[in-house]
This record gives sequence, C-alpha cells and structure tokens, in this order.
Amino acid sequence: MVKAAKSYQQKYEKIMGESGEDELWSDIERAIAEFKKKVEMGKADGYFWNMYFNLLRSNRLMFAGINKAFITGDMVYMLNGIYQENRFNCIYRNRANSGGAQTINFIEAVIAYSCNDYKLLEKIMPFEAGPASYGYSATYYNMVYAMTYHADEVGKKAQAELSTFMEKKRTQFDLKLAKFFYDLYQKDVDGVNCGLQELCDLMGKCKWINEHIYGLDKDIQTLGKMVAIFIHGLYHIAMKFLEDSPLLDKIKMPEHKSFIKEYEEFNIEKNFPEPHNLINFDPIAKFINLSIKTEMIPKVSFSKSGRTYVNDGKRFEKTLFDNLQKSKALPFELKEEKYKLPAVYKEFICKYDGLSLENGCTFYSLEELDAMNKDLQVNIYQPDTVAVGDDGGDLVFLMK
Repeated sequence: MVKAAKSYQQKYEKIMGESGEDELWSDIERAIAEFKKKVEMGKADGYFWNMYFNLLRSNRLMFAGINKAFITGDMVYMLNGIYQENRFNCIYRNRANSGGAQTINFIEAVIAYSCNDYKLLEKIMPFEAGPASYGYSATYYNMVYAMTYHADEVGKKAQAELSTFMEKKRTQFDLKLAKFFYDLYQKDVDGVNCGLQELCDLMGKCKWINEHIYGLDKDIQTLGKMVAIFIHGLYHIAMKFLEDSPLLDKIKMPEHKSFIKEYEEFNIEKNFPEPHNLINFDPIAKFINLSIKTEMIPKVSFSKSGRTYVNDGKRFEKTLFDNLQKSKALPFELKEEKYKLPAVYKEFICKYDGLSLENGCTFYSLEELDAMNKDLQVNIYQPDTVAVGDDGGDLVFLMK
C-alpha cells in the first residue's frame, strides 16, 4: 500500500466528501441542462465553458484518480485522472488566456509528461511554433521543447539562458529547477538525481507552480501538495530524454512521501503506458470527452501583438468548435461567436417537446438526433425507456 494513502484518503474525503465523483457528475448534468436552456433563449455565451469550469473545479478528476489508485492499488487510475484533468485544463486555459505568452503551457507540458501524454505536447508545444521569446518560464519551456524534439540548436541556446538565469537572484526552487534542466541536458546523472531530490523537498514552497495547478484554495493546495505531480513530470522528462542511453538505469526516484514510487514502478513495468479517460461522460453529453481527443484539440497558435507573439485564444476556440461540429458531436452551432441551435435540433424539440433535457433527455449529438427523429415512435414518455440508433448499438437516448 502507498505510504501516503491513508492520510491522502482522509484529506480527500474531508475536502471532497465521500461522494466526490457523484457530485461531479451532478454538477456537469446541471451545467449542460442550463447551457441547453440558454441556447434556446439565445443567451448561451459563456455557458459552454461553465461546463469545463465544473469539470476542473477543485481538480476533481485528478484527485479522484489518485484516490482510487490509492484505494485499489491500481496506478492506472492515477495515470488516467492526471491525463483527463490536464487535457480539459489545457483546452480551458488556451481558450481563456488569449494574449498570454507562449510559455502559458509550460506547466501543462510537464504534467503531460507525468502521465505519458506525448500526443498533447504536439498540440500545446508544437514544433513549428519554435522556442519562446519571452515570459518568466521561457528558459524552462525552451529546454523542455529542445529535449522533446531533440532540437540541438534550441538546446544549446536554452542552456546558455539557464546559465544566465542561475546567476540572478531567484527562489531556491526556481534555481534548482534551472540547474535540473541544465544537468539533464548535459546528461549529468548525479546532478539530475540530486536535482530531483532537492526539488521534491522544495515543491511545497513553490507558490507560482502550486497556484497554477491548484488555484488559491488552501485546502485544495494542501491536498495537491500531498502528491508531487510536477516532480513526477520532471522524472518522466528525464526518463524519456535518456531512454536510449545507458545512463537511464542510473536515474533514481527521489525519497519523499509526496513522490509516489508505486506509480513510477507501474510506469516502468508497463513501459510508460498510454493514458485514457478516467470518467466516461458520454451518458451526459458525447462532446465532453470527444473535445479532448487528440484529433479534436487544435494546435496552439500565436498572433502578433506589438513586437511579440501572443496566444490566439479566439482562434483556438473557433477551431475546436469547428472540429466538433464536423464530427456532428455538438447539439448547437457557433456562428459569429454566438451559440445557436441548428434547424434539426429545433425540429426535434418541437416534435418531442416532452423530451427536453430538463425532463430527462441526455444531451447527445446531431447525428443521433437525426436517428431519434426516424426511430423513436413508441414509449417515448415512459420512464426507464431506452432507444437505440439504426445499428441497434450505442444508446442515443435515456429517460431517467
């Protein structure tokens, strides 16, 4: 059993309650129901992102995965919880932080490493975007970029930037982080091992990273600090960068109660497996989980603002909606930055007025609404009635 399991579970239940996942599910259902009403009234602006906020509030997906991993001993839950939380978070932040520096995804990139989500790195740290030109974490970002894409020229420049960075007055954590990346690029294993240990010891005091991941709520921060997700990410970066080197076996895990050795033993045994969703939201709305599939997530892009390039959040949002609409997963359209019900949905609502979301209709896709218009003929007002699509397979409608 994980050493920190008991104390983590007690803290988790105190903060989240014994029915944390049920509450999450209910919150999303309410957000979707409210969103649907707002769409019908033409006042839906912002409500789509309320659903994302409810997903991300208090880091519930990640904490639920960690808690379940500690209870069952199966670390795949921790892997999947980190993965699903980070993907939703990346979408929310990249849409919301329009005008931000290229480095806004540095922490999310490290977390992506912690759950082996290498495909996400291609979206939030795309090769073609090149290294960052400014931002406090630019030196860190550029070194992660260099090691991810084996970009030697970027790596050499980033190493020089790290040297300059370490000469300035910084917090102990920030200096140790710079030294860790410097040593890793040099393939100085002793330095890397020492750095991981020192960073793990200091992680709880790193305000800017902890607040970025967990927000300002002190209870949530306390729970978050019990598992050093960021340090797990650094460990994975080192393992990935040295995977073809004989030095790999010399990388050591830090000794600290917040570094979950069982999680890394699981990763090593399974050869750092690909993560999957912790929670399936399809019974509520298929576009939720679909929105974090790799093919749906846009690559971050940048627009020029003065002499610098900044994150283009509006383009990110529009591309995401375009991708979802092409898949017929959205029961609404985004036109001229306004959410609108398409004709097929309006026709469905008129035809089956009693089947609206507030009366128990699961908010599904346009494709399935077409199928429902064709196939739902009888028993549609009876509780617990299930209707299936043309192929007799996946559920398209569920009366609660």
